[in-house]
Amino acid sequence: FFMNKDLPFFTIITPSFNSEKYISQSIQSVLRQSYKNYEYFIVDGGSTDKTNYIIKSFSNNIDYSISEKDSGMYDALNKGFKKAKGEIFCYINSDDILHPNTLAIVAEIFMKNKNYDLIYGDMNIIDQNGLYLYTHCYRNIFRNEFNCYTQALVGQPSAFWKSKVFKKLNNFDNSFKLASDYDFFAKLIIDEKIKYKYFPFSFSSFRVHNDTLSSKYKGINLLEVSKIRSRYQSSFII
Repeated sequence: FFMNKDLPFFTIITPSFNSEKYISQSIQSVLRQSYKNYEYFIVDGGSTDKTNYIIKSFSNNIDYSISEKDSGMYDALNKGFKKAKGEIFCYINSDDILHPNTLAIVAEIFMKNKNYDLIYGDMNIIDQNGLYLYTHCYRNIFRNEFNCYTQALVGQPSAFWKSKVFKKLNNFDNSFKLASDYDFFAKLIIDEKIKYKYFPFSFSSFRVHNDTLSSKYKGINLLEVSKIRSRYQSSFII
């Protein structure tokens, strides 16, 4: 990887498992970024389709990849981030897209606002063919809103956080299969020492299709979100 110590250095991870349909587009969306001060890892859970063949076709431009059985997406991410050298972390799933120039915009924001620990923006929703459906617009969160909000307060593929925060909050909780990013952002919002800020840019596209984990296991996702909400509600003042 190329590293300029004067500029923010990113670690970007794509977790994958049997992702042959869309992973090529996801990888290309990272590799085509105009900002090059990053390392890119792909952590595969032992795919049995053509996923690893596709990953190998990009091997000259991927800084680290592995394919082995794991206990799910968050296990894969924790493994990857453990090896990371980045000052700023983000992850893009194997069916999502990082928009052109996103890293350049995010790097500039972090350079101008060195006290921020998390910055996040909006997220386009696309269909299985990559066609634009709508933009999910977020906004700056008030900490006590967590109690009355049932949806994610932060769009995961449009979120970028300092590596020191990830370590401080003890990585992703592997006990959750689908909602550990919701858990992570809840922990982050609770911590009053952590500074976060919303910016009105659409940084990524989230693909909606029948094979997404959240579509396949909607019931599990809802149960996990409910558990997380009850875990942290006492930390918020209404």
